[in-house]
Amino acid sequence: MKSKFTQIVNIKKRNLDKIELNLAKKRNEAAIIEGFVAQAANDITAYEIPSSGNFNEMRASLEILKAMRREKELLLERLSLTKKEIVHLEHRYKNANLEFEKMKYLQAQDFNVQMENIKKAEAAAMDEFATMKFARVKKE
Repeated sequence: MKSKFTQIVNIKKRNLDKIELNLAKKRNEAAIIEGFVAQAANDITAYEIPSSGNFNEMRASLEILKAMRREKELLLERLSLTKKEIVHLEHRYKNANLEFEKMKYLQAQDFNVQMENIKKAEAAAMDEFATMKFARVKKE
């Protein structure tokens, strides 16, 4: 049975699903970035600065270590941004879900009103039918 809220409920549901999909993607992206951060931390920990050698080798080694730390910092910044986007999407999901539930409730209320009207019409038709049958039986 159709209601005046059916199309609105469908639109709200599609919007909710879209936000949920984006939220899942961002959570997955955050997990991947966390893996990259852990790998970068392991690489930094495992990197050994040569204890002997000429100045250029030592300097190059320190530059490599500096670059590895900067990469880790960039990954942490990206992770922080992704987590902020996740919080934003969770907020949007909460609001979209609330709107969807409101529309579903209004749709259910509208269905109940329609069903009551149908029941009243059926009851009136049955009364009319019973009155006509009674009148016919009384004539005979």
